[in-house]
Amino acid sequence: MNNEKIEGRPPKRDLSRRELIRNSATLGLAVGSIAIANESLAQGVHGFRKKVKRYHEYKRENPQPSQSWLNSILPNSKKQVDPASTPHPGLFQAAMGCTEIGVKSRTYCLDATKKGDLTLAPCLKAIEAMIPVCNALGKLAEIDAIRLKDQAKAAHGFLDDCERECGKLVSTHTALQPCIATCTHAKLEIKALLGA
Repeated sequence: MNNEKIEGRPPKRDLSRRELIRNSATLGLAVGSIAIANESLAQGVHGFRKKVKRYHEYKRENPQPSQSWLNSILPNSKKQVDPASTPHPGLFQAAMGCTEIGVKSRTYCLDATKKGDLTLAPCLKAIEAMIPVCNALGKLAEIDAIRLKDQAKAAHGFLDDCERECGKLVSTHTALQPCIATCTHAKLEIKALLGA
């Protein structure tokens, strides 16, 4: 009766001593591997947390960005351009002002989103798009480029987006007010350039 099939099951068979030792060793290796993996994962997470903690401590101790970082972000930070010497001084000043205020507003939005305020995401996205467009507009206004009016038309749309998205949040985030004001001023300068 021991070797017969019962209800569709394969016949029972006794494990040999060799199979028992092999199965025990396999099980031991599996359990050991899992324990090592869990320990490595815990150390990895702990190491990552240490790195994040060090980063935040550094940011707390050094709130202002270094000058080299500013030179890579802000236009004309190495050489000062006199707006009066440019062919379009009003547009140049407005575009460069938008870029500089945009960088400050972007920093504010990033800090707020790190603290958990995700309502600033559309505003941040609009600012991120506006900064390089206004930077390019300022550069083109500085040299009176052939395609200045084309860039001005494109920049007007980006400024509109930034003004609209950040304007929705200005009642709760007053730090965005300068960004909105510079966008409005730049749009007026663009309309003056285009004659609209």
